[in-house]
Amino acid sequence: MLRPTKLNIYFSLVVLFFLGNIKLLAQLQVEKIAFKETSSLNNTVGFSGACVNVFFRDAANRHKEFTRKFKSSNFEGELNYWYVDSTSNEFSYELFDCDLGSHPILIVTDFNWNINRINMVFRDKNYNVELKILKSSQNGRHFYILVKASGMCSFKEEFDFYMPAIELTIKDLTEVYNSTERLGDQKYVSKIEYYKLQNSTDSLLRKLNRDFNDSLNVYKKSLHSVSVKNEGLRFIMGLQGFASPKSNNYFVGNVNVLLGLDYKLKKIQFNISAGPQQLQESWGSSNIPYAVSKLNSTSQYFDELLITGKNISEEYTLKVNSVLVGLQVKFSCGNSRFFVGFTSNYSKPFSNILSYKNTSGLFDYVGFTSAVEESLLNMPDLGLLSNVSYVSYKSNISGSLKSFWQLGALMGYSFGEKSLLDLNFSIGYITSKKFELDITNSAISSSYGNYNSILTVNNSQITIPRYLNFGIGIIKYLN
Repeated sequence: MLRPTKLNIYFSLVVLFFLGNIKLLAQLQVEKIAFKETSSLNNTVGFSGACVNVFFRDAANRHKEFTRKFKSSNFEGELNYWYVDSTSNEFSYELFDCDLGSHPILIVTDFNWNINRINMVFRDKNYNVELKILKSSQNGRHFYILVKASGMCSFKEEFDFYMPAIELTIKDLTEVYNSTERLGDQKYVSKIEYYKLQNSTDSLLRKLNRDFNDSLNVYKKSLHSVSVKNEGLRFIMGLQGFASPKSNNYFVGNVNVLLGLDYKLKKIQFNISAGPQQLQESWGSSNIPYAVSKLNSTSQYFDELLITGKNISEEYTLKVNSVLVGLQVKFSCGNSRFFVGFTSNYSKPFSNILSYKNTSGLFDYVGFTSAVEESLLNMPDLGLLSNVSYVSYKSNISGSLKSFWQLGALMGYSFGEKSLLDLNFSIGYITSKKFELDITNSAISSSYGNYNSILTVNNSQITIPRYLNFGIGIIKYLN
């Protein structure tokens, strides 16, 4: 018998984890039990296979936290916590002839429990606790205590210190308690144990049946997916985007939307697709330091017009809408989902706009007449001016764009049978494009107020240079 020495003795909680004495299919309920001054027999609990008892020396709301912690536990043994009834003057801490005052965490089983296994888990997780055998083979029961590891101070049993170890202990006890080996070692099986074993067996059979059906469905799907992925014809849709770094005053943006067919034979995959393409290019011309044009004039005041231009430069923008036909050939990298390959796209434009803007240049307009030997200049009424600027002047160039190609190498990753999605990155170039002019001009400017693009002077066709580009593409398989 232990007696408190002060009226304000710390409230104590004991968690008795009872395994097996609950009703069939009922959820575990943590019971609160207070010690009385009467005989310890009034405080003993029924025993059916395994129980865990925890005695809290300081009860200040710790038993409530413990109740919340384990209210939905799957542990099927007995689970109890104990604390001191402070209204009494005398207390009995004995349970199963063991003193909970000295051993506040007591575990009792009807089987020989291999505690070496769980102690190894404690050490691996750096839990400074260990299970020890208190006594064994007393009326077929085995007694274990959970204590602080050697070298650790043990003047107080803290709730937080032991809780992770108690959780692992309950998990291990649950597995052993429900094992057929434990039940096979019993001399008899009670009615409750029989129903519990029957229910566990039925539950196991249902789980095995579900697992088998799930595995079978996964296997069937995998067979279908493998056959689709490895060989066969599939419909695809895709989106491609390309861009070129702005080097040498050149930039391009390119977006393709594709629909098509894909065929894979072992590790080689082909797809052909078609769709609309939008392309936009911007670039700048090289500077023309000096240009001279001498033209016959219809003016009654002079016979010839001399036009000189200095430091002329322009910027260009090409916008194209095309019909694109693409081909990709991909090679799988071993057994992985990575692949490499090459791609080619043929583009047939159906509309285009080629525009230009003057960015620098000064022009002089000088008139000549056979009646006067001197040149005529700085006569605004006659359109004879000096240092005329057309900076920011914009206009379109009339003409049509010919078909062109886009070629490149790619690498990517297939996201598997379920998603049926490929992602790839590419590097390549667009071939040079030919733009047929509707009008050819003989001079950049043929009179004051008139300005023609450098590209249209004495040319019937403009060659737009090829360039490198970098792209990203997504292909979705539709079957």
